Amino acid sequence: VVGGHVETSLKAAAYSSAGTVSGGAGGIIPIGKQVDISASTERSDWLPGIVAAGTRSGITVALRGTSSAAPQVARRLGMALMDPANHGARTLPAFLALLSGSPGVIPVADEGVLPSGKLRLGGWVLE
Repeated sequence: VVGGHVETSLKAAAYSSAGTVSGGAGGIIPIGKQVDISASTERSDWLPGIVAAGTRSGITVALRGTSSAAPQVARRLGMALMDPANHGARTLPAFLALLSGSPGVIPVADEGVLPSGKLRLGGWVLE
């Protein structure tokens, strides 16, 4: 699952979910699928979206949402898989391991549900 974050603060975008969680005396417990990695979907709190270019017209537009984060992760995976040494990656953990060693991929240390935590950002964020 790919989440979205604010580029300037590396905090989860307001609309990027933590997935299903259960709260109780033992704290917050993740249930089911959770965010694995996140990519920039907002430039800052004041500049919404990320700039994307048209293929032929040269026009630019601001894209928002996790639907703009998923292609960024797919592009990075595709670039990693261009290396023949990485052709054996067949599972999500293997793909994430490929990305974790790439430049511009930052591990998330905070375990919590706050906008800077793993439940909202996943294990890594793409710069």
